[in-house]
Amino acid sequence: MRFLWIWFVGSLARHRPVAIALLSTVASATVSLWIQPATPNRIAYGVASFLLVFLILLVSLTPSRYAAADLVSLLLPVIHLVLGLSDKERATVHVLIGGPKQLYEQLTDYYPVQASHTKGRRFPSAFSHGIVGKAFKSREPVSWSVLEVVSEQELQQNPAQAWIRAVKKAWTFDEAELPKLQPSRLSFLAFPIGRSGLHARAILFIDSSDARRFFEDQGQKSILQIRSYFLPVLEESLRNV
Repeated sequence: MRFLWIWFVGSLARHRPVAIALLSTVASATVSLWIQPATPNRIAYGVASFLLVFLILLVSLTPSRYAAADLVSLLLPVIHLVLGLSDKERATVHVLIGGPKQLYEQLTDYYPVQASHTKGRRFPSAFSHGIVGKAFKSREPVSWSVLEVVSEQELQQNPAQAWIRAVKKAWTFDEAELPKLQPSRLSFLAFPIGRSGLHARAILFIDSSDARRFFEDQGQKSILQIRSYFLPVLEESLRNV
């Protein structure tokens, strides 16, 4: 039932002008029949008229961002399954806010569900560093692992220092920003969706505690799967965000 409701609201949001035009046409005919004294079943026409007016208001007020968030939330479990991710590997979608500060916002909570809700977080100066910022700017998929900077032996012997060295060298995070990151995440994938001006409209972001998950060929394999199976539906879902 929840899926049908999300699909219905999402459809209204994506095709708002057409939906309003069709509903208005039907509502006009229904109201005309309702106000005529000779019309049989006037009560039924009256109820139908009020329902149609309600639907027109619903279509007019449906926020496209809300509908897109729910639709994408339904896609994340499927993406997670097809990519063969484990319960410790997370996926979410970030959307461009734009403006002079170049903000982006986390559109959905992570899947699988985490202990804390992170949906709605906004990230300032998003394009200066980080894999998500790079994907927003380049509009090209990016996969990365700490193993591109440090060896597996170094990662096993001194994981904290190896992680810090890899992240600082690859993504130019400073000392103030490092505590905000999670050292348990060792490989990442950022896949751009759509376009907004010079940048991507949104980013499918996945992180993993497995350093080899998106390392070299594994990263390219996941990128190919996303492009082949999910990119068109993601672009359509986020077209009006």
